[in-house]
Amino acid sequence: MPLTFPIFNLALWLKLRSMLCAQIALIEHDRILLVRTGLGNGWELPGGVVAPPEAPEATIMRELGRQAGYELLDSPELVGVFSDPSRATLRVYFTVFISRTFRPAASRLISSNAELRWFARDALPGDASPICGKVVGALVD
Repeated sequence: MPLTFPIFNLALWLKLRSMLCAQIALIEHDRILLVRTGLGNGWELPGGVVAPPEAPEATIMRELGRQAGYELLDSPELVGVFSDPSRATLRVYFTVFISRTFRPAASRLISSNAELRWFARDALPGDASPICGKVVGALVD
């Protein structure tokens, strides 16, 4: 007898096996801002997990202030949606934005476990996330 799933169970199963994240590339001159948290993931773009019904843009606004102490001065530009194939059991998708107009936030309450650093776009650190390389490769000035 074949195994069948009601459509609701399949949708729930897919939802539980995937996650949407939102990240932003802040570009200043020819440099990109990366953050390294205490989670051991190396250098990444600022961002976080999208918590529905929150929009990805709202996620980056929240996390950019919390992780890096910056706020955007305009609407961010969508670079693309990238997958992380390194995770075998969970599909992680990154909605990535870019902005060149930002400033330090009025209240700079940066997460104490985050380290920030500006890197030249053509000299990303060896432990930068694969998404960083994809984003830099997609940027055209």
